Amino acid sequence: MSNDYFDERYTFHKQNNLSEAEELIKLGKKYLTGNGVPEDDNKAFEYFKQAADMNHPEGLACLGEMYQYGYGCNSDYDKAAWLYQQSADLQCGKGEFRLGWLYLKADNLRVHLRRDVDKAKELYLRAYRHGYRDPLGILETFVSSGGKILL
Repeated sequence: MSNDYFDERYTFHKQNNLSEAEELIKLGKKYLTGNGVPEDDNKAFEYFKQAADMNHPEGLACLGEMYQYGYGCNSDYDKAAWLYQQSADLQCGKGEFRLGWLYLKADNLRVHLRRDVDKAKELYLRAYRHGYRDPLGILETFVSSGGKILL
């Protein structure tokens, strides 16, 4: 990697007092969205991969999303499911939520999971209990409806 990469990480880390894995995730998100830097899925993928290689729960979930949507890589639902499971095993709400979504939608995806609404509900509840709040409000609707999956 170039010296720019190391200078960028060092500056970001020093300014924000983050762990190395957290710093990699924040930089990955910046490159994924183009927030203050040129949008670059390949760079985002590399930052998330490094955080996942450190077994960081959110890093695993973020890398799973990259594989799910094919950002910076070929789309691979099985790899995404495996990464989400690793993240969920570390009690990461984001990983639990994303894995639950895959269980819910498995019949319509190229993934070697069987649709399992009960497993999806269990994972959604775990994600909610671990403080994860998805941007679309799916978990809040799930909890407020008494655990009903609204399709």
